[in-house]
Amino acid sequence: MNITTEPKPQVRPQTPQSRPGWEILSLQRKKLMGLAAVLVVLYHFTAELTRCTLPSPVIQAARWLYACAVPLGVAIFLFMSGMGLYFAMMKGPSLREFYRNRYLSLLITYGLWGFLFWTVADYFIRGAGEKRFLTDLLLLSFWRNGDHSFWYVAVVIVFFLLYPLLFRLLRGENRFRLLNYLLLLGLDAGICFALKAYAPGCYANIEICLLRFPVYLAGIWYGDKIYRRLPFSLIDRLLIALILLARLLSILYYTCYGYTPWIYQRVLCDYASLVFMLLAAWIFTRWPLKRITKALTTVSAISLELYLTHLSIWNLLSYFNLHRPFYFILLVGMALVLSAGLHLVSADLVIRWKASVIPFIDRKLQSIARWRS
Repeated sequence: MNITTEPKPQVRPQTPQSRPGWEILSLQRKKLMGLAAVLVVLYHFTAELTRCTLPSPVIQAARWLYACAVPLGVAIFLFMSGMGLYFAMMKGPSLREFYRNRYLSLLITYGLWGFLFWTVADYFIRGAGEKRFLTDLLLLSFWRNGDHSFWYVAVVIVFFLLYPLLFRLLRGENRFRLLNYLLLLGLDAGICFALKAYAPGCYANIEICLLRFPVYLAGIWYGDKIYRRLPFSLIDRLLIALILLARLLSILYYTCYGYTPWIYQRVLCDYASLVFMLLAAWIFTRWPLKRITKALTTVSAISLELYLTHLSIWNLLSYFNLHRPFYFILLVGMALVLSAGLHLVSADLVIRWKASVIPFIDRKLQSIARWRS
């Protein structure tokens, strides 16, 4: 049975813009994704510097960068994911097609690398058995034990699953769109406070998922504006200015006192990523910066692979207490090479699955459906 999502395929409006509007984020999507990947690596590099034996000014600067300047990469990924899936849903795919397109590449890429990483980590380093290996490989260790090794993959799997429902609630044609958006934010906040009060252990495990959910919703919310090529309204400009001001105040507070409540730091940073993306997209539009943008576009093609490989090697370095800036730089070089190879292998497997395995499964499902009818 072919269950389709609404609305049916639509033609995007062709409203000419004299000034850059929300569409700028779509036009510069690949460059922004590449920039996000670079920021994720820089985020972990600054974290590594704080653990090294270095002069105090260097440590202080690394801590400031770690807390204030570079924790934007994952927020950009989640925002762009929400935005990109809005475009995909506007084409009117069936639910089967939507989930197949989302999960096939993600799970094949993670499956290849995750199997290798967890085999080394669980069998050869930790000396754990099959139960721990399967728990880690299936990413259940994130939800049960708070293992953040590949938390992004675990969270995105759930976010993809929820997306058709979120799209229905937040798509442009829904007249209760704003109310639904506010209710979803309130629900997320309520779950956070309830878990923190009554199940702090559970909250500690999954707070990174709950506090990242708002920026994913923002990608869906603004995805409609981007899809329809809307200009920046007065409310948009005021909201962007308010987010920027709040983020600057939080950075100033951290600079003066060395501390910002984590929930505000996380949420404000995520929303500040919207301002950062708009600024970066405007710069890419105004100045081509061909070599930089070409490099960012290349990195965007292997962003998932780079996330998996560099984080895996970094975790192994941390396990053996090898905290040296040189080791991390060497790690990035290794991760780039491994990412390119992983991308080629996973892309080939995705093509093969789409050409042979998926049609075979569809035929079997159709045969079962005819037999049951």
